[in-house]
Amino acid sequence: MPVSVGNYEVVSHVETPECSLRVIRLGADRKVELHYHERSSQVYFVLAGEVEITINKDPRRLVPQQSARVAPFVPHGVRAADSSALVLSISVPPLSPEDQHPIGH
Repeated sequence: MPVSVGNYEVVSHVETPECSLRVIRLGADRKVELHYHERSSQVYFVLAGEVEITINKDPRRLVPQQSARVAPFVPHGVRAADSSALVLSISVPPLSPEDQHPIGH
């Protein structure tokens, strides 16, 4: 299971040879800190609530059934825009613990 870069809750984690899928819960005190991956690209798909995703210093708001793609080496972070959110995170290829690179503040 991937190392977390934040204090979000992993509700579900499934890994296949092609990708890893995680459902994550975000809240006022839970977020995905700013980080990047060298190998994996990611897609964040909002299942419930609203999120603010920052990609390459560009924040934007996503609502349910909207998604954002993040290419390798691109800094990104996600937080709930309001009180809580549920997000599907898809990583291709599967995310490895060694491919989590936090960005210092």
